[in-house]
Amino acid sequence: MDKGEGSKSQTETAVTGVPPLEEPPLESIQRRRFLGASASLASAALVPALSPGLALGAERVSAGQQWDQQTDLLVVGTGAAGSCAALFGRRAGASVLLIEKAGYYGGTTQKSQGAYWIPNNALMRERGLEDPRDDALRYMARLSFPQLYQADHPTLGLDEADFNLIATFYDHAARVVDDLAAAGVLRSTFFRGLDGTDFPDYYAHLPENRAPIGRILLPLDEQNRPGMGAELIRQLHTGVVDAGVQVKLSCRAERLLLDELGEVSAMPYCKNRKRGGFRQRRVYSQSTNAAQFSARPGLRWLHRSGRRG
Repeated sequence: MDKGEGSKSQTETAVTGVPPLEEPPLESIQRRRFLGASASLASAALVPALSPGLALGAERVSAGQQWDQQTDLLVVGTGAAGSCAALFGRRAGASVLLIEKAGYYGGTTQKSQGAYWIPNNALMRERGLEDPRDDALRYMARLSFPQLYQADHPTLGLDEADFNLIATFYDHAARVVDDLAAAGVLRSTFFRGLDGTDFPDYYAHLPENRAPIGRILLPLDEQNRPGMGAELIRQLHTGVVDAGVQVKLSCRAERLLLDELGEVSAMPYCKNRKRGGFRQRRVYSQSTNAAQFSARPGLRWLHRSGRRG
């Protein structure tokens, strides 16, 4: 390890309290992809003898334990991911509790650029910008899994779960943004530079990228100007409130608790130095903002390896 890498590791440990993980050998990556593309910690385990909750080392619910509140869907984090999870949970008819450790709504998204990368989005289609599925999947596979990428492989060198993950993103990301727009929750516009020209995609020069402009969107504010993270959160927060989602700020999730089937069913919390517990009846969702991935290589490895939490 050179001096730059050592300094980076020490800085990350000092800031997060968690040392960064070493990048493992390729065969280790492939062995540990047992969670695949699961979006929920409470979904059925892809390995029969091992549930997601058990994989995270969560504890069992104690018999006779008392709960401060029960809900169908418990969402941790009020950034863009958590807000959307809460909104679509309410649309599905679930009661939703959304908790946030900070004293304000929005998480890391509040402080971010506020851009969201949506392939084949409606604004692109309206403008006649093509974003072919096969090329987009190659582009995503090459950037997300550079060690595995094989252009001529049926799943581009990825295991089936990871290939399905990026394919699902291509197939449904634009629909999610469209649904939020149709519900009056989110207004979007293209990401443009200061001179008014379209901002190019992150790796527009790669041959796999057949849509060099148009995928990067920003929220459109009330004055029809491109906004940033604060504007994105303003719109999503308004939608969350209007949908009747209950929000608790300064409420830190402490750990996961499992039921008799080994599924996530409860979560102790700490709010204003007082501890309690939430019980959820259906599914648990934890949001992770993309900004955390750019700051923590260890977190990127956890995601890529399938040890997703």
